[in-house]
Amino acid sequence: MLWIYNPWDSILFRNRKAPWLKVVDWTEDWTSFQSKFFKDFPQKFSDAQKKMISWADIVFVVTERLFNEAKKYNQNIHLVPNATLPEHFAAEAWLQKKVPQECQNLKGPVLGWVGHIGDYFDFDITHLLAKAFPEASILLIGGYSDKAKALCSHRNVHLLGHKPYSEVPNYVRCFDVCIAPYIQGISGSPTKLYDYLASGKPIVGRFDSVGDEERKFYRAANTIEEFINEINCAIKSDKKKFHQDRDEYTQHQSWEARADIVSDRLKQELEKRTRKGI
Repeated sequence: MLWIYNPWDSILFRNRKAPWLKVVDWTEDWTSFQSKFFKDFPQKFSDAQKKMISWADIVFVVTERLFNEAKKYNQNIHLVPNATLPEHFAAEAWLQKKVPQECQNLKGPVLGWVGHIGDYFDFDITHLLAKAFPEASILLIGGYSDKAKALCSHRNVHLLGHKPYSEVPNYVRCFDVCIAPYIQGISGSPTKLYDYLASGKPIVGRFDSVGDEERKFYRAANTIEEFINEINCAIKSDKKKFHQDRDEYTQHQSWEARADIVSDRLKQELEKRTRKGI
């Protein structure tokens, strides 16, 4: 079995008669994700991505958008979104721990983000949120680019940097609302959404590529006006009921469940090749 992730590795699939099972894990439209690194040859990169998909025996994608695109070049496509560790982010994982020192004196409500604060992060929206909620605290957890440092010009923005994965739930516990100010057009499947869901906290944000099922469990916002309105509604919402409504769904969004799906698809493909004598 030969499993690839990067379009440049498509050259390994060139031998269409090779005995191994050729598998693609397509998690992102690389032509947009890596465009700034490949400005001199975007067409070559796009061609490599198409070859990667068309030459594969089986392709796994993480969003409906990528599924529909991949179907143009290959019919053996399987949608397997990203996932979470429900037991890691559930309240039981942090209720017995002490609230992190950086969070002990925050003014509420706390609007929180976990993830890299860089190319996919909407800085304009976040600056406006800091102004729109002067009495709130905006808590940003994760590595960050130089551009992110300007957010600290707002007294209510707290840029805490990277935290060990084992400690992330203990910071999420301090959030009143999980925010996701992504820029528009993200084609990938943010693990952040599933981690937020597992925490039971209300979610407000922009998730352009998720499916209809996931959309039931967060408050969609694109403009600053929508962010302000949905955050206010989330703060006032019945958080206990909201958590109960999502709990059963989240239990089925584990990495273990996703691995079972992938394993089953691969076994079926290998059995099919065995019957054909490949």
